[in-house]
Amino acid sequence: MDEMFAAMQKDWELQQDFISGDTEISSIYFGGGTPSVVAPEKVKELIEMVARRHPIKSGAEITLEANPEDISINNLRAWKQMGVNRISLGVQSLSDEELQWMNRAHSAQESLSAVALILDSGDFALSVDLIYGGLLKSHTQWEQELDWAKSSGIHHLSCYALTIEEKTALGKWAKKDPTLQPPDSHMEAQFLALSQWAQSNQWEHYEVSNLARSTNYIAQHNSAYWHGEKYWGIGPGAHGFNGYERRWNMANNPNYIKNIQLQEPYFETETLLLQDRANEMIMTQLRLATGLNLSQLEDLLSNRHFFSPNQPPPHPPLWESWLRDSNKTIESFHNKGWITHIPNRLILTTQGRLFADYIASELMFVSE
Repeated sequence: MDEMFAAMQKDWELQQDFISGDTEISSIYFGGGTPSVVAPEKVKELIEMVARRHPIKSGAEITLEANPEDISINNLRAWKQMGVNRISLGVQSLSDEELQWMNRAHSAQESLSAVALILDSGDFALSVDLIYGGLLKSHTQWEQELDWAKSSGIHHLSCYALTIEEKTALGKWAKKDPTLQPPDSHMEAQFLALSQWAQSNQWEHYEVSNLARSTNYIAQHNSAYWHGEKYWGIGPGAHGFNGYERRWNMANNPNYIKNIQLQEPYFETETLLLQDRANEMIMTQLRLATGLNLSQLEDLLSNRHFFSPNQPPPHPPLWESWLRDSNKTIESFHNKGWITHIPNRLILTTQGRLFADYIASELMFVSE
């Protein structure tokens, strides 16, 4: 543990030239794992590490991912004292049967108790993760979980469709027994129920998988990713972006520590072409309720606000090329009722959100 945190602090120092200038930090996110199992003092060290280099904006969103079994009064007090003001809680399901099937360590009752403890403290915005679309989750159970979300007082929901990855234990089981793979219609019905629930209860379904009780609770950190803003990523497997270049650290913990200690390479980088940045903008913005901002895409493809050194403006302009190639595709999606085309924006309909990845891929530049 001590070696890991020493390596992360060295990683932070080594990354200072990745994003230039006296950058004010608007959000910090502890996640991609189980930071709630770490002693709060270690989390405090990392926040102080950031603050020594860059000012943390007043009211900055500081989020900590947590498991229900790690929520205690002492932890909550410690997290509040160090500046954490948002908790993302991995509830996943309110069914013990489904939690056991997912191999989760907590029970439904532990989740309910953790939520009550966090909300009673009054010190945190609370986001809860739920998974839908699994065969063990009936439509009635899903509707009951959503009703609980409304009545419980939580502020934000991240709802993910069950995904079966090939190389996981579940993926191997599903290969042997195809009945473990839920039909698309099951998942589709539960996504549409989620969308209808949000509309009926005035929740902001601001991104395909994310909903907020009000605009005040929209996740600022994740929104920065979706809008292409710059960020540092510290730790094993962490990614960073400076406007034109991505970097990602090696994911293996021991190798990450060893390479930093020995001053050997521990990350890779990729300089993005205009087409790459455009494809990312299309992929992320289409998932948002505000849709794809065509004016921003035009600015990018015309190289007006692209901060890449040593990259001359494209000729002929890529914007004209994209418009020419995508007009028929956009018209086709519009005719299917998947997309709404308003001035300077393309917005997915509720039905279109079911095909978000496919629609985005059809509008992207294809590598030659």
